[in-house]
Amino acid sequence: MIAKRSRPINDGDFVKECIEIAAKKMCPEAAKTFEKIQLNRMTIQRRIMSLSALDESTDISSTAQLLIFIRGVTQDFEVLEELLGMCSLKGQTRGVDILNVLLDECSKTDLDLSKLSGVATDGAPSMIGVNSGLVTLLQKHLQEKNINAEDLMQFHCIIHQEALCSKKIEFQNVMKVVVSTVNFIKPRGLNHRQFKQFLDDIESEYGDLLYYTEVRWLSRGLTLERFLNLIEEIGIFLAEKQRDVPELKNPDWLCDLAFLVDITNHLNVLNTRLQGKNQLISQLYAHLKMRQSQCSQKLSTFKTTEDLRNKFNEGDLLNFYRCIDKNAYKELRINALKCASLFGSTYICEQTFSILNNNKTKNRNRLANESLEAVLRVATSKFEPNIKKIVSTMQCHASN
Repeated sequence: MIAKRSRPINDGDFVKECIEIAAKKMCPEAAKTFEKIQLNRMTIQRRIMSLSALDESTDISSTAQLLIFIRGVTQDFEVLEELLGMCSLKGQTRGVDILNVLLDECSKTDLDLSKLSGVATDGAPSMIGVNSGLVTLLQKHLQEKNINAEDLMQFHCIIHQEALCSKKIEFQNVMKVVVSTVNFIKPRGLNHRQFKQFLDDIESEYGDLLYYTEVRWLSRGLTLERFLNLIEEIGIFLAEKQRDVPELKNPDWLCDLAFLVDITNHLNVLNTRLQGKNQLISQLYAHLKMRQSQCSQKLSTFKTTEDLRNKFNEGDLLNFYRCIDKNAYKELRINALKCASLFGSTYICEQTFSILNNNKTKNRNRLANESLEAVLRVATSKFEPNIKKIVSTMQCHASN
């Protein structure tokens, strides 16, 4: 649970203290038994080691870390996403360096590269560079191994692309006024306290403004929406402070603000839909298209098959493909299996980097890579460990 919840390894001592206190209150006769439980830092680390998409970033110690996730699908369309490995790039992070690490990890686990259907990366030059990016070099490597690389599909994380599109929405005439107004109220202690008290006095639905952070672009939509909801209260407060903001009374500017709120809210909702594990790439694409996919003319025979049509209308594509006759639609199933094995984004990597940063902090930046990888594997894996089998191979000692 410590690894699953991304808690520091030395939290085990604190957990044990809590257990002992609870045991003395709830079952004092068993308190001595709980005192024998080993939950010190080294024990937790060893237990995690026992249990234990493509993206690259740096940790708190400025070491480049490469996370490699694989997504596989069985003939029955059972999809599995798991961490293949975490590797430290001590020197450069060029495409060739990443490729060498990737091939080494594949070799360790005996992965058959001829079954590789696609690669999803972020937009870094070392990943998608035309001449020396990872994807290009990987295709060349496959060709050298006499593996058909023409069918290898490559994807730039769809969430990154959506974020880039959102940054094109400038509306400086709106953002400049909003940011300056928020900065007039929020960072200044007296103004902030008086504004919050003012909202309390008038029993406003909202208790405060929200900061806008350029790096976290999703905050733009939240800041704008809260600003619009408090537009009247803000105008009254600024008037009391004798700060003139004529835009707050300008109908055209207010229309621009309302329009920008709608657009950014739409992008926020879209971004949320694109996140999460176990999403088919076709589902991510459908979110962007915002319309239902139409069946191809070649699949018109499905319209006469009631069961298949019902399965398709249910919206669960994997369940739909499971019901397709293997002999009648062999090519369709092959293509469906390939699509089901693809990552549409590097969200799972981004999420795991957050777990990495939670475990490798400024105060614990010397955590060994083997231990860190074990923590990440336990935190992200969907496999249920066979605790009884693991325990049977160990000789446990009670605490002194």
